Parts: sequence; C-alpha cells; structure tokens
Amino acid sequence: IVIRGSAFHGNSADNARDQRYGVYVVGREALIEDNDFWRTNGTGSVGHGVYVDTDGSVTLAGNTAWRQGWTAFHVDADNRIVAYDNVAYDSADGFWFQGDWSSTSVHDNEAYGTDQGFYVNGGSGTYGNLVAHDNNRGLETGTSFGGVVTNLRSWSNNEHGVWMRSGELRESRLYGNASTGIRYDAGGVRIRDNVTYSNAYGIYGSSYYGTTWIENNVVYANSSAGIRLDGV
Repeated sequence: IVIRGSAFHGNSADNARDQRYGVYVVGREALIEDNDFWRTNGTGSVGHGVYVDTDGSVTLAGNTAWRQGWTAFHVDADNRIVAYDNVAYDSADGFWFQGDWSSTSVHDNEAYGTDQGFYVNGGSGTYGNLVAHDNNRGLETGTSFGGVVTNLRSWSNNEHGVWMRSGELRESRLYGNASTGIRYDAGGVRIRDNVTYSNAYGIYGSSYYGTTWIENNVVYANSSAGIRLDGV
C-alpha cells in the first residue's frame, strides 16, 4: 500500500470525529510518504499519527506529525524498517521502532517537544543522524536492541540525552541535558567515539552484570562528574 501527500487530523472535542489513528496499517507492506498528521486539540487526546504493525516491511519518508496524545510514529515490523526525513514534535512520544532485521535503516529524523524522542528495540539495524532536543529523554534503546545508534545529536533534554539498555552508541554528540548525556543500566552496552559535555553527568552507568565497553570518548565541562559508575 502507498499513502502519499495527504493530511490527517482529528478533533478531540468531538468523540465522533476524534480519529485516534491518522493511519493504522496492519498488513504486509507499506510506503507512507510526505503526509501531515495533527490533532486539533493536542496531546490531551489519545492517539497516534501513524501506527504500523506488519509482518512485512515499512518505509516512512518525509512525514510530519504533531500534537499526538500517544506516539507520533509507531512502527512494529517483522521485516525491514526504512525511515528518513520525518519530524515529530509536541506529542507524548516521538518515534517508536520495533524491528527484527539487520537491514533496518532509520536516519535523518527529528523529535522535539515530547516525553521520549526516540525508542528503538529489536533487530540489529542502524539508526543514524537522528536529532533529539527539548524532550524529557532524547533516545532510549530497549533491552533487546542489537543494533547501532550513530551520529545522534541530542541536547537540551530534561533528563538524558540517550539511555542505553542494550546495543551500541557511537560517534554521537550529547550536550546541555539536565541530567546525563549518556545513561546506561545494562551489561553488554558499547559506548565509543562519542562527545558528551555541558550535562550534569557526561556518562552515568549502573550495570550490575556483564561487561560494558566505554572507549575513545571525549567527556568535558559537565557540572557534577565526567563519568559516574554505581554498583559496577
């Protein structure tokens, strides 16, 4: 299915026209491109801009979603996810990705004004050139993420620039976050070739099992500590 060049919006003041899902796709494959999704009465109303649950593949390109009460873009795919040039803002959550294929490619997306800018889990794909700012948390990986987050820019978030629960973070820049630039709480995480500065903590870890690799990072000008490790 191809959904292109359209506008989808709901009016939460009228339940008969609330339109809790801008696009809801359950099926084999989908291309969703160059659409706008918004809600007239904003985040007080539940709803998703795009919700995809597919055993095939999905491509999101050039879409903008705002004022969603749940997630601007929610994608759960058994096959490949491709997502680029999308923007999510002023919503409960920005992007939620659950993918199972190594060929997943998510890049050049932006989230701001949300509780959680990006959530990624599953598979071993690459998530690159993502921008997250002015959220509560910039990006979080789930506990079964086997991929790589690279070239993330995450700043001015109320909590963490990134929270790694699994996977690898590399070549990213985390700065000006109220709590921590890079937070992790699980063994097996790799943190390398990043720059983190002007946060409360540059890197804050609390892993009680396994091995975490923290290599070749530049950490400076954080107000409390460059790196703090609890119970490791």
